Amino acid sequence: MTKFPARFWAVALLAAAAPGGILGAPAMVVVPLRATAINAGQNGRATLIEQGERTQLVVDFSGVPRGSLAPVRVSTAIQEGDCDHPVQPAAYVLDRDLHVHTSSGQWARSTRGAFRMTHSVAAPAQTLLAGRYLLVLRRVPADGGEIIFCGLLRRP
Repeated sequence: MTKFPARFWAVALLAAAAPGGILGAPAMVVVPLRATAINAGQNGRATLIEQGERTQLVVDFSGVPRGSLAPVRVSTAIQEGDCDHPVQPAAYVLDRDLHVHTSSGQWARSTRGAFRMTHSVAAPAQTLLAGRYLLVLRRVPADGGEIIFCGLLRRP
C-alpha cells in the first residue's frame, strides 16, 4: 500500500472543496458595486453563483437615494459598455421582482439598511463573467430612473 504524505492530502482536500471542485460545490464570484454620485456613500456587491446554464445573482447593498418611494423598488439589468456609458438595450433585464428586501425578508420601507435582491439569469456564469457585461441598478422610473450602482462583471 502506498503511503501519501500529509501535504498531498491537504492539497487534495482543498481541491475537492474548492468551488467547482470534485465535491461539486457551485462556483461563486463576488463583484463590487460602485455607488453613483446620486447614491454616494452607499456600498454594494453582487454574488454570482453558477447553476449550469443559469446563474443565480444575489445583490446586497446598503441604501438607495433619499426620496425613493416605499416600498423601495430597484430595476436590475445586465448591460454592455462601461459604468459611465452603459449600452441600451440591456442584454438581460431582471425586473421580475423590483422589490428590495431587508435582511429579515420584508419589503424595504426605508432608504437605508441591509438590502438584498435575488435574481436568476438565463445565462451561464462563464458568459456573464467574461468582462463584457456590467450589472446596473437603477431607481424605478417613478423615483427618477437614475443609475444608483454599477459594477463590471468579471472574475477577480
